[in-house]
Amino acid sequence: MSKNGILRRNSSATKKNQKNTRRRGISFERAKTIFDGIVYSEIDNRPDYGEVRERSIGLLEGVVVAVVIHANRHGKIRIIF
Repeated sequence: MSKNGILRRNSSATKKNQKNTRRRGISFERAKTIFDGIVYSEIDNRPDYGEVRERSIGLLEGVVVAVVIHANRHGKIRIIF
């Protein structure tokens, strides 16, 4: 786990990260930086995934607004996208 409270992705998630980077143009590592600033979050009420997921909107590199889907796992943020 990282020092900033966001779960690190293990090597098995590398392919998912690469797929998301190609599809959305942003990696999980870059997406998690929205939590370095002010973030607006709300519960993501789409299909039940067996965990509470949130949709958060924040600044990416101080300029671009990014929307990130995430869940809380053991007190740490897990980026889903």
